[in-house]
Parts: sequence; structure tokens; C-alpha cells
Amino acid sequence: MNFSNLPLLHASAGLVAAKDFASYEGKAPAEGCYPESTRPVRNGERFKFNLFAEDSVCGDEVGKQFQFGRFLQVGNAESCTNKCVNGVSDSLAHSLMGVDYDCYSGGCDCLYSKGVLTGTDCDEYFNGMCDRSSSLKGVGSVATSIMSVEKACFKLVGTEAEDAEVTYMRRRN
Repeated sequence: MNFSNLPLLHASAGLVAAKDFASYEGKAPAEGCYPESTRPVRNGERFKFNLFAEDSVCGDEVGKQFQFGRFLQVGNAESCTNKCVNGVSDSLAHSLMGVDYDCYSGGCDCLYSKGVLTGTDCDEYFNGMCDRSSSLKGVGSVATSIMSVEKACFKLVGTEAEDAEVTYMRRRN
């Protein structure tokens, strides 16, 4: 597969030339890196994440990416979802929308709706590895995916109920 003739692709870190993904050519994620689902538990409460799309990052209903806090060098998608549920405050765990996981680098992005992450959260739980920029305005549950060669999008089951409230808030604003 040759990526050198493709246009720019949007990745979670910003715009990058598609040819930069050529280093992934011929490489495949480790067997089982992107399981169909994971089920971490926090204080007796089960969180279920389903694989939404491979070679993609998660987007909201209008295709906007979510704000995220990033854990580095996480071994697999199951460890990533566990870290996003148990490696943060109770409030952040219950504000999760999904996870973007990179099998190649072990990058684990815990996804939140616009405005959820604070500077304190970023420093305390993610060692400053967050993107709280205004360009990432995803709101509500994961509903779309955006091409990103090296990642997979996992949707947290049950976040759809929050979409009714999000739709109501959008109409008001």
C-alpha cells in the first residue's frame, strides 16, 4: 500500500502528510490488539467498550474529534480502556465517551466531550498529555469515525442516552 499520493489526513496530533504513514506500510497490529470489546470494572461497576472502527479515530455525530487525555506506552486496547476507567477520577471515568488506541505506539487517548477536561485533570492524571484545544469540539457519544491509519476507535456503550440531552442543548444555543 502506497500512501505517498494521498492528501493530508487529520490525526489527533494535527495535520500530517499521508506519506508520513508510509513507515506503517506492511506492518500489522499484534494479533488481538483490537478486540471486539473490553469490559473494565471500577468499584464494582462494569464499563463496556465496543470496537467502533479500525484505522480511525472516534468522532461525534457531525464528525468532530473529542478532547482527550493521553496515556503513553499502554500494552493493548484492554489495558487502555482499563486505564481510562481506573486511572482517572470518578468524575472523569463517568464522563468518558470512548477511547482511541494506537497498537503501534501504545498511545491511549481517553475521549471526553468538549469542556470536560480541566488543566488540573490534565496535570494530575495525564502528566500534561491532553488536548483541550478549541479545535476538538466533539460533543455527545461516538457516532462517526475519522480515518487515521494507526489507531482504532472504541465506543463506550451507554453514552447514547446522553445524546438526547446534547441535542437539546445544541438547539438552545
